[in-house]
Amino acid sequence: MKNFCRALVENITLNKILVAVVIFLFLMILGTTIAVKTKSPAVPVVKAQPQKPLKDNLYSYKNLGRIRAVTATEKNKKSGTTVVLTPLISYTKDDKEFFEELSRKNAMIKSVFVNYFSARTISQLKSKTDQQIKTELLAELNEILVLNKIQDIYFEDLIFLD
Repeated sequence: MKNFCRALVENITLNKILVAVVIFLFLMILGTTIAVKTKSPAVPVVKAQPQKPLKDNLYSYKNLGRIRAVTATEKNKKSGTTVVLTPLISYTKDDKEFFEELSRKNAMIKSVFVNYFSARTISQLKSKTDQQIKTELLAELNEILVLNKIQDIYFEDLIFLD
């Protein structure tokens, strides 16, 4: 009888331990599931909204963010100069279709900026005025757009890192 009682007590203790482990695992799985579901996505979601007007009839498209490029290599240097820019492009107010085209072609627009600076050396870029650079970029950007044309380009940042 003594052995039977001891076996029963050990069996009950083992069952309690197993139940505790199962509950712990369940809570861990539940907590992980909730954490994954409520966590913000790894890739930031950009909600494209027209920005406030620059002038009475223009809006600025700011969704390009900061762009980095490397200029072409000078003859006497090993590598090009890093360029950091934050462009704003203006378009006609209340042109929602054109805004949607800008949003769809966001990557293409960024590549125009990168390709422009990558194709020129730092001395070529510094020999030009800001307005000349903007005019050349404006022409290249408007070539890829169909529904309307960009009115102007502004730079929040245009930094050459030597």
